[in-house]
Amino acid sequence: MINRELGLFVTVLGSDMLTIEEEPVRVVPGCEYSEGTGFEGHVFFEASSIRKRGNTYYFIYSSEVMHELCYAVSDNPVSGFTYQGVIVSNCDLGIDSYKKADRPVAYGANNHGSMVQIGEDWYIFIIVTQMVPGIADKAVRNFLRLMIRGILNRPKLRLVA
Repeated sequence: MINRELGLFVTVLGSDMLTIEEEPVRVVPGCEYSEGTGFEGHVFFEASSIRKRGNTYYFIYSSEVMHELCYAVSDNPVSGFTYQGVIVSNCDLGIDSYKKADRPVAYGANNHGSMVQIGEDWYIFIIVTQMVPGIADKAVRNFLRLMIRGILNRPKLRLVA
């Protein structure tokens, strides 16, 4: 269940995938409930998915900033998610190779996307509303940062935009 002001709620379904076994609970805050959560400035907006890798659940979502694809982690799919950072932004703010760094040509738009592992390779899928020099490079740099931090420890990465 999604309410942009309240956040993202999850529930547990029965084996028939229709019966609700538990009451919905908020797992990630929206703008009305973000204070003091660690999600401030990057709260849930829409376009989310959860995947499990090892014993960790990764929640990937589009933030209220609109051009960010963010992630949070937990050891439980229905509680305890903590904000970890931005995977990629489709905004060219901060890129100075063809314009002033503080003046975006393409501020960005909603950033629906996700990550998936196929074989040994990790792929990131994002919407790039305007192909601006530097956006794909920024995505790759962010992916490399995630690898360095040990979040993704695969040698091959692919960006699909």
